[in-house]
Amino acid sequence: MKLFTSLPARKDGTLIVRIKGATYIFEGKPLACDVENEAHAEHLRAGNFQTEEEFDAEQKFQRLAAEREARRAALDGKAPSSRGTFSPGMGPDDEDDLDGGTGMPQESDSAPTGRVRKASRASNVTG
Repeated sequence: MKLFTSLPARKDGTLIVRIKGATYIFEGKPLACDVENEAHAEHLRAGNFQTEEEFDAEQKFQRLAAEREARRAALDGKAPSSRGTFSPGMGPDDEDDLDGGTGMPQESDSAPTGRVRKASRASNVTG
């Protein structure tokens, strides 16, 4: 069974997969390899490997999603990569929000004693 993947290739343009002593070398554009063992093929298909039909459908979906995102960005006047991200603004009333605190609670600026007080017996809940 011929399987395809969109995982990144090594510098030499191949992707090597080893399963239980068998070695499969995915190469080409897109990365593809013939997997003879059906059990290995099913194991790979459970991961990031697809048949030719599944791979073509996924590539078509990704291309359409990118085109749709570019159209939406053009309508909004934003760059495609900036959609869906939060970019906080600094207004005149937001300057005091950046206090640079430690994140620790400030109980009346008292120094911690290092000991924990135990609850009295009367406040213990029994049930």
